[in-house]
Amino acid sequence: LGKEQSGYGLWIRAIEGLTISENIFSDIGFDDGTFGIAIAFVEGVMRDVSIQDNDFVSPEGRTTEAITVFRNGAPVRGTFSVEGNKLNFDAPGIAQALGM
Repeated sequence: LGKEQSGYGLWIRAIEGLTISENIFSDIGFDDGTFGIAIAFVEGVMRDVSIQDNDFVSPEGRTTEAITVFRNGAPVRGTFSVEGNKLNFDAPGIAQALGM
């Protein structure tokens, strides 16, 4: 639940071998809908990442993006596995947001 002061979800920097599985990301972001990013690939190379069977929900409209890749983030897309995730708000799908 993203109601803490920062409103941020996961901000990931260079990583190899990460699994994000069976989580609920709920209302990440501030009340005004800013910083509503559940998972951000912020900087560095990311490889061998699995994002599976997570629920991204936003009953209060805080979350605007399930996933985003910042300018300095460099995911090696061919090493990512993305499946079984659910979004209940209007946002690009996870594979689309990752450019897959």
